[in-house]
Amino acid sequence: METNQLREFLKQHYLFCMLVGIGIFLFFFELGSRSFEIKDARRFAEITQEMMQDGNWLVLHSHGNTYMNKPPMLMWLIALFSSIGHRVTPLTARLPSAIAGLASMLMTYYFVQKFFNQRVAFIAAIILATAQKYF
Repeated sequence: METNQLREFLKQHYLFCMLVGIGIFLFFFELGSRSFEIKDARRFAEITQEMMQDGNWLVLHSHGNTYMNKPPMLMWLIALFSSIGHRVTPLTARLPSAIAGLASMLMTYYFVQKFFNQRVAFIAAIILATAQKYF
């Protein structure tokens, strides 16, 4: 009986399931295998590492200087994922952004589906996910 329910669910929501698969591939494929070649990712990782070492979670520091250019939420999320291994890695530094990218793509699908249909919502979410500045 459960197999029939699963088959029926997949038949009704096949575009959503495809979107989740495409999103996971786009945002999570080889996420931790690249080094910190982008200077922003490297800077955020260094700030998070200093935050974890100093224990000062409210005022961010970069090489001893106060860093006030960005709100601390991203660094807090990086620290949350990095607390498992007690150090910042390329995977833990990029994981919050990848999760946010996937979540935004799924929210776009859900929002557009309310006003149009599943096909239009799927296309809108794919356009968002593959836009150059978003990706």
